[in-house]
Amino acid sequence: MRGWKPVNPLFLLPLMMVSGAAQDSTIAGRVTDTSTDTPVAGATVTLRLGGQTTTTDATGSYSFSGVKPGDYRVSVRMEGYGIGPSGDSSPMRRIRVGAGLHVKGIDFRLQREAIIQGRVLDSDRHPVPGITVAALGETYINGRLDFWSVKTVRTDPKGEYKVIVPAKGRWYLGAFRALRDARTLEKGEDGEEHRDTALVTFFHNASSPLSAQPVHAIPGSLLDGIDLVLPLKPVFCVSGSASAIQEGSALSITLRAREEDWRSSVLAQVQSNGPFQFCGVPTGSYVVRVTLGTPKGAFACLGQEFVEVGKRDVDLGKLICQPAQAVSGRMVLQDAQPNERLPENLHVSLGAYGRRFGLIGENAGARVQPDGVFSLPQLFALPYWGVRVDGLPAGYYVKEASMGSRDPRREPVSPGMGDLVVVLARDGGGATG
Repeated sequence: MRGWKPVNPLFLLPLMMVSGAAQDSTIAGRVTDTSTDTPVAGATVTLRLGGQTTTTDATGSYSFSGVKPGDYRVSVRMEGYGIGPSGDSSPMRRIRVGAGLHVKGIDFRLQREAIIQGRVLDSDRHPVPGITVAALGETYINGRLDFWSVKTVRTDPKGEYKVIVPAKGRWYLGAFRALRDARTLEKGEDGEEHRDTALVTFFHNASSPLSAQPVHAIPGSLLDGIDLVLPLKPVFCVSGSASAIQEGSALSITLRAREEDWRSSVLAQVQSNGPFQFCGVPTGSYVVRVTLGTPKGAFACLGQEFVEVGKRDVDLGKLICQPAQAVSGRMVLQDAQPNERLPENLHVSLGAYGRRFGLIGENAGARVQPDGVFSLPQLFALPYWGVRVDGLPAGYYVKEASMGSRDPRREPVSPGMGDLVVVLARDGGGATG
């Protein structure tokens, strides 16, 4: 073993440390103002999943060092710039980092916020203090328009509000009044009826963001005079008693406007396993819904009642929270030949009535078996309507549908009315369903 000499282990240690450090990477970028193209200093930049946070310098630059190989998200937040649904001032950047790389150009361009201000008034033009004002932005859930709250404030003693919003996009301003205890309500001029403002209004004089006039803002702008009017109306109490088929945790009882169907349209909510009461409810059409949630966020049971509030208090009696149940059905082909079977891969479903979105834990669709039998697995004690059949070949269409004595294509149906029967026919035309 001529020429061999032992190597001091301490000599290897620095080499190992250098080799390990060489595998780490860096991420760098710059944050600028969209309108002026100037650097944004002092912005907080976060390397998500990496546990690092830094701030931009006077040139708007930032960097992260010692980054291990992997997938990361980089986000930025800065006071005075818009905050989106994620809580950041700009959409997050997704990046994949390899070993020993220097990733540059992870830049962000931020838009300054805008200010919207005005007053909340009643129909007599008196200021209404202590009202929640929300700026809603548009979003889409399963391809359907919905709204998210970007900012909420409360009106001051003069009924005035000021809300700061991201400049980009269209914003829907709404005012929301909390329900009051019956003892705090004021008598009307006739001395017999309580009077109070409506529970919700949107700019301009709309009851829902779906019909409201949006407010358009530009970076750094001030939009003044966006007044919201809550009409004065007679108000009453809606009461009842909630229970579940299976006893459990406290039930959630919510009051919402019947004609509204955006996700945040709950007007009031209480927890009870017995009597409940909503007071200060203006005249109108409402839905009272009782639910019990599961640890996974689905509904273990649900029940609801439509309410018309008119000239007196309303007692709903007992509302039962019922678990979802299956609805059996069959599909047949009119004038079918002997041994003729239905087309393959058909799927049938019932649509929701009075709401645009399904519920967690609900499943109102099923695949049709070759013999025409199907079972809609999870329907709550709610109205449904509209029969949809997917997968129909050209020339087939839904000719008839029935559930008990009702046609679900034209009137609401509910679980417990009987089996769903769907009759197909052929006409040689295009597919419908």
